[in-house]
Amino acid sequence: MTERLVDLLGALHTERLTTWPAEQLQRNIDQRRINVERFDAARAPQVGQTIAPFELQNVQGGVLRSQELVKNGPAVLVFFRHESCPACNIALPYYDRNLWPTLASLGVPLVAISPQIPEALINVRKRHDFEFYVASDTGATLGRRFGLTFKSEGAPKPESVAQGLAELTHPAVVVVDAKHVVRFVDVTPNWMARTEAEPVLEAVRKVLGTQPQSAVA
Repeated sequence: MTERLVDLLGALHTERLTTWPAEQLQRNIDQRRINVERFDAARAPQVGQTIAPFELQNVQGGVLRSQELVKNGPAVLVFFRHESCPACNIALPYYDRNLWPTLASLGVPLVAISPQIPEALINVRKRHDFEFYVASDTGATLGRRFGLTFKSEGAPKPESVAQGLAELTHPAVVVVDAKHVVRFVDVTPNWMARTEAEPVLEAVRKVLGTQPQSAVA
């Protein structure tokens, strides 16, 4: 049976129904509802749009430049909230298991991005032993440009967020090709709903002009 992210996150919600106080659960549900209501999809990157080059801070040190990421083809950008977000700690390992192996075999970079400072974000990379990039969007610059930012009562303490911002980014997956043209975008302002791996892989294969290999009987 193919692993589905919707099932993993559904299990998390079911656990919360039995373990969280009613007020805490309702605050979480209300915040996600508000995020959905306030999100303006027109501000997000659109398929076919050319985006300007950008830079990110690699949590392992140095700068990740978009020109380098896409020099040999597409790159996959996965925006997430913060390193201690429970849903993110389910989604990112899911991508590690179901997205990254194929991307790595195709030579396509995967970058997990949050506005948190590198000193905080390094924890999620070490916790799950990720081989793909984890990067800080300093000052939420790219997240703001993409229309993904929001303020949250449940955000980490300001000192844990880039430049003291009490601001997070909606989960999103964006595929950018070698010319900085957006080829796929999916934003999920309800952070308990995330993008499955297969649509992303399908978009990447389309950019590369490749098809998945048929199973051998």
